[in-house]
Amino acid sequence: MVELKKLENGTTLIFEDVPSSETISIGVYVKTGTANEGDYPEGIAHFIEHMLFKGSKHYTRQQLSTEFDKIGGYNNAYTTKMYTCYFCKTLKRFEKKATDLLLDMVKRPLFLEEEIVREKKVILEEIKMIDDTPEEWLMDKLENEIYKDQPLGRMILGSPQSVNEIDRATLVDFHEKYYQSNRLIVSVAGAYSESLKEEIIEQLTDEQSISIDEEQPNMHFVEKKETYYKNELEQTHFMRSYAAPSYNDEHYYATNILNTILGETMSSKLFQVLREEHGLCYNVYSDFQSFHNDGLLTIYVATDKENVDASSALITEVLKTLLNDGITQEELDDAKSHIITSFLMASESNQNKMTRNARSIMFHNELISNEKFEKAINQIQLKDIKEATKILLEAPYSEFILTEK
Repeated sequence: MVELKKLENGTTLIFEDVPSSETISIGVYVKTGTANEGDYPEGIAHFIEHMLFKGSKHYTRQQLSTEFDKIGGYNNAYTTKMYTCYFCKTLKRFEKKATDLLLDMVKRPLFLEEEIVREKKVILEEIKMIDDTPEEWLMDKLENEIYKDQPLGRMILGSPQSVNEIDRATLVDFHEKYYQSNRLIVSVAGAYSESLKEEIIEQLTDEQSISIDEEQPNMHFVEKKETYYKNELEQTHFMRSYAAPSYNDEHYYATNILNTILGETMSSKLFQVLREEHGLCYNVYSDFQSFHNDGLLTIYVATDKENVDASSALITEVLKTLLNDGITQEELDDAKSHIITSFLMASESNQNKMTRNARSIMFHNELISNEKFEKAINQIQLKDIKEATKILLEAPYSEFILTEK
């Protein structure tokens, strides 16, 4: 059973009871990500994520680490284009301690000067780590160029220059503006107590609710073909990205299935043609991600630089064959089965329940149950896949290559 509650200040609370579980997962989701940064230095949303672990009103940096470790909890955080998440998974007996730690760090961070100086060095090292990971570097570059000078084009980590621009006053200002109560979703899944619900409501009942006028703009997809060079690469990394549906678009579920058929499994078209039939690569896949009004379907291949042109031609051929010849009912049923099975298996995890519920409210403004998701997938027919393929092939696309000098 899932209970949804909205406080007067706008905070959304979601509780999914799993009585037989020995664990509880608690997530605090802030409807603020890199795309919300506006005129702030690029990467500030991610910098805030780091800083919230560096001391709060009731816990020092060391105490936060020690207390999370003491309860054996798995805690972490991450920043996306659309939101930031702080979460903890622990035994149900530690539910109140885990909640207290999370809410204190999210609501009442200190932003100590010495911690800011130290964490800048950490984030600069994180940027270097991405620079040393060709696949991640190219994906960041691709999104940055496709949405050039637009909110979705901002780099999550920022650049060395933008990170060095961030100071305490900027962090405090961003937190006060974008961590308002009406931007918070607290999602709980597992064997929680009634007293925990009461405590969460008590801690989050405040008057922090400044309205921010944020109309989600339609992004302009920039068509480009770029080649970048780095030394000492063993493979060439190739990406082609198409403009794709948003998560509330009528073609969202059909494109989800199309992505599975195209490049998400070992039986997918791209895997079978590029790797199994032609032996051009070891790693090939497609990925579909959606935003408020936009989406991207990206195809990735890691191969020898001499195989890039052949790989690109085969990708085009696979897509055109999908459009002209379509797929069989058996292929559609297999793809549906894969998606539904993966979704339902993931739903057995409290952490995945917590995430699914929060994302459902953020993106769809309703709770998407297992039954509703399965029904939405099963309603897709062959003609819907053909239409989604047609839309994809008519959409603008960009190609990016990272290769050795």
